[in-house]
Amino acid sequence: MPADTQSRIEHNLDNAVEIKVKPLATTIGNDVKAHSGAQVASTDLIVRRVVQVGQETAAVVKTQTLDVVHRIEDYGQNLTR
Repeated sequence: MPADTQSRIEHNLDNAVEIKVKPLATTIGNDVKAHSGAQVASTDLIVRRVVQVGQETAAVVKTQTLDVVHRIEDYGQNLTR
């Protein structure tokens, strides 16, 4: 293949890469970054919700436990009367 023809083919391929592939690669890179950020935000939201549910559950258990303790105390006082 003549050097001139080979040079033009290489130039056309380089241009095609510059025009088509690089912008697509940039778009994909940007999408990946955006999704990674969204995933981090989603993970943070899930973690906060799990912590909140844990705190709410602990509060309910505490309230129920105190209620049972008070009932036992009342029952004990009624026995001693």
